Amino acid sequence: MTGAFLSVKDLSVHYPLRKGASSGAGGVLKAVDGVSFDVARGASLGIVGESGSGKSTTAAAIMRLVDLTAGRIVLGGTEISSLKGDALRAFRRRMQMIFQDPYSSLNPRARVGDLIREPLDIQEIGSKMEREARVSELIETVGLRPDARTAFPHQFSGGQRQRIGIARALATHPELVVCDEPVSALDVAIQAQILNLLKRLQRDRGLTYVFISHDLGVVRYMCDQVVVMYRGVVVEQGATAEVFARPLHPYTQALIAARPSIHAIGGMERAILPSTRRDVAGAAERASACRYVGRCPVADNRCEAETPALLEVETGRRAACFHPFGSFAATDGGRTRRL
Repeated sequence: MTGAFLSVKDLSVHYPLRKGASSGAGGVLKAVDGVSFDVARGASLGIVGESGSGKSTTAAAIMRLVDLTAGRIVLGGTEISSLKGDALRAFRRRMQMIFQDPYSSLNPRARVGDLIREPLDIQEIGSKMEREARVSELIETVGLRPDARTAFPHQFSGGQRQRIGIARALATHPELVVCDEPVSALDVAIQAQILNLLKRLQRDRGLTYVFISHDLGVVRYMCDQVVVMYRGVVVEQGATAEVFARPLHPYTQALIAARPSIHAIGGMERAILPSTRRDVAGAAERASACRYVGRCPVADNRCEAETPALLEVETGRRAACFHPFGSFAATDGGRTRRL
């Protein structure tokens, strides 16, 4: 993507494993391993994948909350992956995070007004009067009553606490907001309210979002582009509507198929993510194999011997697969052929 506002290149976050721990070649857990993507200013990028795929670690790395093993992160022309100390602290006003649990992310002993004002105090933004005015403005912006500023987090519902978290994240006028599962802990009806609030804030303030979620419906509603991760690597990326309509990678197909259908609530019919294809013991652990080979229904001997690169399969669509579209069919000159 030309002129990207956020650019992540070959991002890796590896953790050493204690002696005797399983998984990770050479005693290393590759939580994120060579992830790259771009996000345009004012756009939303969704990162999806099952638990353990590395999506939340990617979010933390972008925010510089975990140490990078390798790679570059550039935001608005500034390489933030190399910033340290005061330079990093000063830059943080341009990027903020909304966390999954709206209760554990808030200090239960602090009043709401103090919680929202804290980023302004840390960054030394504005005078005391200006900070207080900013707090009042944010409380109104996120749909809370003015007297909320004197209350404590435990006095609010989950949705209201997440509104407090959003107000806090917006305090420093950030340009990038990383949302790590921001509605997964909320009731469905409240989720819709929070998502609509985030959409409105993005429209009014020109915010750029990186949206982490395991809920494909949320990503489809919120995001322009989507990145699909599996075991620390990107297996597919592209425009959200196109990825959902015609997924390239077998793993993406399985994720979409595994979503419960509103039309099948009575029988709870749903596809199950494949657990195994055939006996390929250890193949997925080898550096030379595709990481999805043990669960892929279309894998062959090449998949067990080589690692597929993330390549452009169609304009704007990339996939790390030797058999893009897998078992999906496409029409070619009136004939149906397997891709």
